[in-house]
Amino acid sequence: MRWTTALVACVAAACGRISFDPLGSKDDAQPTADADIFIDGDPSIDAAPRACLTSPAYTAMGAIRYREGTPLVSWAAARAACKSEGAELWVPTSTAILNAWSGDWVGITDAGSEGTWVTVYGMPATFLPWDAAQPDGGNGENCARSTNGVMEDRDCTDLRDYVCECK
Repeated sequence: MRWTTALVACVAAACGRISFDPLGSKDDAQPTADADIFIDGDPSIDAAPRACLTSPAYTAMGAIRYREGTPLVSWAAARAACKSEGAELWVPTSTAILNAWSGDWVGITDAGSEGTWVTVYGMPATFLPWDAAQPDGGNGENCARSTNGVMEDRDCTDLRDYVCECK
């Protein structure tokens, strides 16, 4: 079994994290069309300091802490800002969460495969309250944003504000 070999190798190397991937290696994944957009598998979020856990800039809502990012930045820059604090772009899971914050960029993209919306955690996006006639951008609009309680797809280089979530 592949994971047993990885476990033995990891124990021998004294590594701190083991991941079990029963569906196949993420190393086989193809890069996205936009080099600034990373789907899960980017190890930098694990290595980032977890300042978001104790920062007073974050507000708790249930088990998740949130912070609004006010500078207008691209989707990739918003994600990088969140990751620098050990957080991630928010992935709303309900209308209540979507309406609780005013940040635009959402941690959902279809840059890897047009029309297949996934979260920054590499999971299929299941909460997608699209605005009327959305998504409509085809290959040119691969990043999701929230607006007035709904979502729309936008060009990932647009300058928007954002929300970070810390789990």
